[in-house]
Amino acid sequence: MVVVVIGMIEVAGAELYRGADGEWAAWNATSILRYSDFADPSPFSLLIGTGSIQLPNLPWFNPGALALGLPFGTETNYILSYIVYFLELALSMFVLARVLGINPTASHFCTQLYLLVFFLPFAPVFEHDQWYNAAPVYAHIVSLLNVILALYLAVGRDSARNANLVCILLMALMAIVAVFSGPFILVFFGLFYAAVAVAVTVPAFRYRTEALWKVGAAASVLTVLVAMGYPDYLLTTAGASARAPAYGIDYGEVFARENLLGQVLNFHICSSAQTQMVICAHRGVYWFSLLAICGAVGFLLFGHRILSTVSAAYLVLVLLMQAYATLQALALVPPALTVLSPNFLIWSSFPLGAVMIAGLVPAMAKLFGATTAVSSNGFALSGCPNWGQRLIAALIITASLLVLYGSPADPTGIRTVLQPGEDVLRFWGWFVAGAFLLMLSGPFFRIPRRGVNEKPKAASQNGNLSRPMRRLAAPGAIVMLAVAPFSGYTLLDDLSTRFKGYEKETPAVVLWLRDRVGVRNEDPFQGYVSTFWSEAFDTDSPISGQIRASGLQYYRYALARHHFRERFGSTLTEYDLAHYGIPTFEEYGQWVTRQAQRFTTRFLVRSKDDVFPTFLRIYRPDRDIMALLGIRYLLSDANFDGEDGFKLLRTEHSIFGDSVNLYELINPNLATYSPSRLLLAAPNEEQIFKLIEANRSRLSEVAIVTDMPTGASTLSPATNTELIVESDGFRFRGKSGGISAVVLPVQYSRCLDVTSVHAGAPPLAMQRVNYLQTLIVFDREIDVSVEFDFGYVWKTGCRRSDSDELQALQRDSKPTG
Repeated sequence: MVVVVIGMIEVAGAELYRGADGEWAAWNATSILRYSDFADPSPFSLLIGTGSIQLPNLPWFNPGALALGLPFGTETNYILSYIVYFLELALSMFVLARVLGINPTASHFCTQLYLLVFFLPFAPVFEHDQWYNAAPVYAHIVSLLNVILALYLAVGRDSARNANLVCILLMALMAIVAVFSGPFILVFFGLFYAAVAVAVTVPAFRYRTEALWKVGAAASVLTVLVAMGYPDYLLTTAGASARAPAYGIDYGEVFARENLLGQVLNFHICSSAQTQMVICAHRGVYWFSLLAICGAVGFLLFGHRILSTVSAAYLVLVLLMQAYATLQALALVPPALTVLSPNFLIWSSFPLGAVMIAGLVPAMAKLFGATTAVSSNGFALSGCPNWGQRLIAALIITASLLVLYGSPADPTGIRTVLQPGEDVLRFWGWFVAGAFLLMLSGPFFRIPRRGVNEKPKAASQNGNLSRPMRRLAAPGAIVMLAVAPFSGYTLLDDLSTRFKGYEKETPAVVLWLRDRVGVRNEDPFQGYVSTFWSEAFDTDSPISGQIRASGLQYYRYALARHHFRERFGSTLTEYDLAHYGIPTFEEYGQWVTRQAQRFTTRFLVRSKDDVFPTFLRIYRPDRDIMALLGIRYLLSDANFDGEDGFKLLRTEHSIFGDSVNLYELINPNLATYSPSRLLLAAPNEEQIFKLIEANRSRLSEVAIVTDMPTGASTLSPATNTELIVESDGFRFRGKSGGISAVVLPVQYSRCLDVTSVHAGAPPLAMQRVNYLQTLIVFDREIDVSVEFDFGYVWKTGCRRSDSDELQALQRDSKPTG
């Protein structure tokens, strides 16, 4: 723990909550803490922009995320947050391993191995999937699932009714906490754990009592989730998310594809990033998966009933995950299922994979000369091995581990062993030290665990270690448990050097925007900021080659993050701006709504190739449309100076000589567009878009509706309108000489509710306008607070109404992207 904390301090400014997912996760949690009500599953604020109104990761029941709201400064909060996640993972994995029947020494070692390889600050050294650590909410959900699975394994193994009832109660409670903490992450990671639980339940039917308790436990948890409205939440959110396409796979087109059979036969499992999951050296920790598979085979052969069942389930699931990844790489998976990325599946298997590595004990015991006693109780080691046998076995195992650790340039690792490079002494020093430690501590991984519902055998039959072995067991265990942290400490020199000087000074343009448009509760809305990188950036920037090589236009924004941070000290986009309270139109996140993406695709991109479901970006600036959406400022490398509607405010220069311009759009919609006329369109997406296109030059005077509000035939212009940021919503006020309508730069949802009327009368209507936005109609005066309000148990119908309405708008329309 001390080593990990030291490592976090070394890399706090560079690696904790870094990368696209990490920065987004930190901003997501802190903004919800700042702008949302406690335990409210509908966090809504103008900081979210116009892209996503349904962010599903709530920090209220996630202690690691709660730490981000402490008043200790960003870096200190980051360290405290990761310490919490570290403790959650360590404790939950140890509990799971012990419930599975693995002895304390092996349980500690497997937990340490997992944390060393997959948890910061050491994770970058092992170069596994970079996104796994980027959003540490994964660690929280995995910890909850570890404990839920451990409780499920324990249910029914004891005849005490009260103990079983407590386990079931704790399972239900943790499931509720997991739903509130990350409802969709729970699905991504929970599928693996649910499959393991089902596998364990099947053989339990041999024992009637245990089977009844397990089925009762599963039914209780499912009942709680259904009563909460969790399935409805998943379905309606997926229905409104741009990440999950609304259309299905066209199997006729798939099987008519030329050379489909050739594609399948010639497909190389290591040729795709999606399929480099288990045996490909392109993944820096492929050796971890191989060890886990070998250990699972060991448990399958030598473990007791539960260990054998869990190991078999692990092996089958890894095989199925690899098959699914291959099908997705071959584009044979229905688009609606592509939301379930193979990355999430393989990530969910890592904790149990670490536990499975303890299954290498039987093979190690044989090599070390100890006797393995195999019985229905499990297995145990006995006998005092010969020191020579230990030394030879340790050298073989250490060499095998070194060979397993390959690289793309040296897939087998053999070249690394034979030619370790310049630091030969250090390399072979670690080799000898590792062999010596294994020689001392290898025999002490002992798993004498009786099977469930089986009577313990006599001590003489239980395969206990001999007296000399018992005398060495304690110091041997200490030596083994000390290996991981102290070997990890040596990695800190590399990390501190790699990330030294990572932090840059915040550019003046960001501070200027913070002072003018940054929002807090009770602040008036001053407009969104957006970013546009032109086509010239694709050809003239230092990373233009990478962008062209990707073949994907959205990489212009993804790859530009590092480029602009190095040159300007900021990515100048999305959460990097939102960190300063600057509301942004563009967004990176998993839950950009489909309606926002389709609107943007129609008016602000050049072709469907520009669109990626988790990015909301501008690829074709359109002043009229951008002003309608409430975009007031635009950061760009392009030159709009002199163009109608754009005003150059300032230019930011880097030390490399390149520059970024900041423009202000003239007359943006800051809840100031009060149309004098409402045009009625059929409830059809294509017709709405055509009317918007036909009236693009007068969108401040004309608005497009599909349902004419009562009393809106004659409209008066509204005056003194103001949109104010409030927790979980907004406050709107304005005056008029009669009945007025105002287009708010806020995405519409049927979950928007008026919660307070401060002056005047309630709005005459609040409905969808311009396909995406909110229209509010009032008579003479209005001052109301509006919340985006839905829950799990309460008010779930509005989300389904949103989904149904969106589908109805698209039903008779051709896809726009």
